[in-house]
Amino acid sequence: MKVSPPNSPSDAKRHLHSHPSVHRPRFAHPVSRVIIPVPLLALLVAIILAFVAFLHARNAPFPSISGPWLYSPKHKHPTGPPSENHQEPKHQQHSTSETKHITPNASSASHPSLPLPDPATRLLLFTDMWERMVNMQNALAALLLHSIERNFTIVEPFIYESHAINEFALPELFQQQGLSPQPASVYFDLSPFFKEHRLITHDTLRQRVRVTNESQDTFVVQAAVWVPWDEEEHVHRGRSFYWCDDIFDQLQWKWEKSRYGRAIVPAFQVQRLLCLNPFHTTRKGSIKKQASVSLFEDLFAFVKAGTRPLKRECKECISIMFINYRKHLFSGIEPTPNRQKLIKNKYPSILTGKKQQELAKRVARESLGGKKYVGVQFRTGKASALLRRHAVFTNSNEAVERFEGWLTTCTESLVKEAKTQAAEMGENVGFFLASDMLNSGWKGGDIGSPEIEAMLNTSVSYFKRELPDLARFEPDKYDVKQDVMGISAVVDAGVMYFSDAFVYALPSSFGVWVDDQRGRHNRPKAKVVDCMIPEFDEAEQWAKERRLRGR
Repeated sequence: MKVSPPNSPSDAKRHLHSHPSVHRPRFAHPVSRVIIPVPLLALLVAIILAFVAFLHARNAPFPSISGPWLYSPKHKHPTGPPSENHQEPKHQQHSTSETKHITPNASSASHPSLPLPDPATRLLLFTDMWERMVNMQNALAALLLHSIERNFTIVEPFIYESHAINEFALPELFQQQGLSPQPASVYFDLSPFFKEHRLITHDTLRQRVRVTNESQDTFVVQAAVWVPWDEEEHVHRGRSFYWCDDIFDQLQWKWEKSRYGRAIVPAFQVQRLLCLNPFHTTRKGSIKKQASVSLFEDLFAFVKAGTRPLKRECKECISIMFINYRKHLFSGIEPTPNRQKLIKNKYPSILTGKKQQELAKRVARESLGGKKYVGVQFRTGKASALLRRHAVFTNSNEAVERFEGWLTTCTESLVKEAKTQAAEMGENVGFFLASDMLNSGWKGGDIGSPEIEAMLNTSVSYFKRELPDLARFEPDKYDVKQDVMGISAVVDAGVMYFSDAFVYALPSSFGVWVDDQRGRHNRPKAKVVDCMIPEFDEAEQWAKERRLRGR
């Protein structure tokens, strides 16, 4: 049973005095009488009065030490960070004998007069997110907002071919394939969030969760979290999360039995498997503002209570690993006023990585000879996926034909708008094409049939014919040997960002993201070609309803 912090002033006083880190002074001998000379007493009074007058003049109240460590959007850094020796108040812990399930309870949130735990002791990582590059940064941004409000730290994920995937979740898994580990900072500029202590590297995680009584390096995370997206709602029996170790062997990812639970690789192990109910976290308004506080509080407390303590470098750390996270997992949580303000101010802002931005400048300069250029971005895989989904929804077999018609029309419209922008810029204007039709852009789950490939080649040929000296990113020229698809995407984003004019076609979250980056830095807004058709909206709505039904 979770014990709530004291509510009354008297209870709070008793609680404070019973805290192990608070010591009341003891005297070896009772002091019955203290005599202070009158001149010394007058001097002390004068000093106190002068100090009070000084504070009043500066309008500087005495600082409070009771509030939680909260992020303030007015400052770049958290206010009042705890010291390196900061420790979480040691309340009574849950009993581990019968830990079945838990549901959000607003009353279980931390008492406002007590400091929240150090976020660097509550660690959350995800190893799989089948999202392309833009949705990866959207998901990271959403998690960072939750971490700011709910006081936990995110572990920087590894990314390959524009998404996080369990097969490349750890450095060892990269090395087994003869590849170099590729953290998210290869793609994105995450330095502001490391400075604000909202992100840590995977190396730092391993330092925290290393088991100290083992002769060989052994790293143990307390819980892996599985979200049964395809289950019916009744399966969860109203629970928000619960232990489900019995389905470990049913997961697609191979988990070997190990000394501490299950092993991904011999050195990296997980104690238990926890299932999280997506119906409680994705339905709009299902988790009210006040309840969302306790959702994360209870999740970390539940994991701590249900796993056995180990001798690890960080004794207070609670570590949770999501193994099939999706960007909308916590979309049902109603935004608090603070989060609404952060979103309005477009915080956090995740931009392309500085190294890739420098490469993008070089690519634009060398491929276009330093002249002005129009950036043209065309996302085709999304349209194909939506039309295939719509065909399933309507029991149709016309997805390929519908895609061919859409591709032809949208290609012509995009070329026309690019020519218009170039004409307004004057003479000697170049063009740069960024598209998933190039550089294995369909490789991340959208690999097309030979028939589709022929359609894409026709579209590329039309661009080349209509836009003279059309440039594109050619990875071989820049010694890109690992993750051609992913690096091409992030370099394309940089080239589009630096373009003198930018044109893209909907649907494209990539184009929206680049245009947002341009707007932040006072670059000209994009010209948008609307290639949306009714089938896209119908397919999205059908997928949303299907997800809410748990199918």
